[in-house]
Amino acid sequence: MEGGDNRTHHIHFFELGNPEIERHLAFRDYLRSHSDVAKKYGDLKEELSKRFPCDIESYIKGKEQLVLEIERKAVAWYKSSRE
Repeated sequence: MEGGDNRTHHIHFFELGNPEIERHLAFRDYLRSHSDVAKKYGDLKEELSKRFPCDIESYIKGKEQLVLEIERKAVAWYKSSRE
């Protein structure tokens, strides 16, 4: 594998005030606070990366349902922790 194909980080950039910021921070913080969920998510990503090493669309589709489930819980958790 070429060095350029071996990613270690995924970075998001947003304009200040973008409503997507809260969603991403909620997801990140929820995983940091819920190690069991983080492990489940990490295990799925690892499995999908092995199953679809050259098919990013299938990889994304494979984790979509879990991401939506985590995101829904994370946003509610994040908002309740800020009240």
